[in-house]
Amino acid sequence: MTPPIIDGALRPSRPRASDLQRKQPQLQLQHQQLVQAVAVGPDATRRGSTRGPRPHASQPSRRTLLADVQQQQQQQQQKEEKKGKKKQKVTGAAGITAAAQAEKTTKPRGAGRAIDRRDGFFRTFNICALFGVAFYYAFQNGPNDNDGKMVFNRSLFYDTMVSEPVYMGIPALYLVAVWTLSRFMRDKPPATEFLRNRVQPIYNLTQIVLCAYMSWGLFPTDLRNPFGLNNKRDADIEWFVFVHFLSKYLDYVDTFVMVFKKSYRQISFLQVFHHATIAMVWPFLLSRGWGSGTASYGAFINSVTHVIMYTHYFVSSFGINNPFKKWITTFQLSQFASCIGPIPGAEKSKNE
Repeated sequence: MTPPIIDGALRPSRPRASDLQRKQPQLQLQHQQLVQAVAVGPDATRRGSTRGPRPHASQPSRRTLLADVQQQQQQQQQKEEKKGKKKQKVTGAAGITAAAQAEKTTKPRGAGRAIDRRDGFFRTFNICALFGVAFYYAFQNGPNDNDGKMVFNRSLFYDTMVSEPVYMGIPALYLVAVWTLSRFMRDKPPATEFLRNRVQPIYNLTQIVLCAYMSWGLFPTDLRNPFGLNNKRDADIEWFVFVHFLSKYLDYVDTFVMVFKKSYRQISFLQVFHHATIAMVWPFLLSRGWGSGTASYGAFINSVTHVIMYTHYFVSSFGINNPFKKWITTFQLSQFASCIGPIPGAEKSKNE
């Protein structure tokens, strides 16, 4: 076949895919002959070696066979490159290629952006400073109706737990433990399965029983005055408030579970700050003689909230979907709002 003449020059015609398919058996035969010829060698054929028959004169030369094999390999490589380019086409309306999309998914969140941590530091510092100033003012200038001990329940254990070194030292140790364990678990695998299947169900059930006990003991006797305004101090109320204070130490388990599960996104500043400071407020009130009366409402409504929360956690640990999940946060916010002020007319009804 004479090659076509284009612009006065000979240009070799490019074989089509159909021609290559028809010539495939012939090319394979030529390849086998080339391999056999290379294995036998020209000198061996002249000396009558038994490795193989001498090539016939009509068979193509070794150079021709090599050129055909190389051409076939190049064509196969070009087909594979075309297939690879088709896979890298646009995969979405945004014009993101598959390679770029894979890089986007593996790229860490926030990478490439300059993160300014000064705002978070100043906000944290201001909150801690505000709490410190308010607590110091209450400690120095607040009314003290007692001698630094509880009114009704007095013993070495009660007096030690509401003493200043204990109720200020334990939250400080809690902060140090959170910081230390977080760095200890940095190179350790998370204990998610053990905590989820063994520890958390028992912990959640313990919280449910304990908080239900406190809710029962602190339930207001007069529904017209749920805040207990002007109520006389009561030994039973002081006992349940003391139990509520000790339960704040049990709440530390929440943070430690998050640390050992390496759920660092859940360990927010607000969560750690709340657990550390609330365990200082209740013993301070008990040591000043304010552990009964109006203060009992805060312990009561918080215990009710914890019953709802830990019941949800306990049920969810078994894979059961709670249909009231979205209302739990609303109830928590309502709890805080209910502690702002008394119900109008409550004090007047009590005086009557």
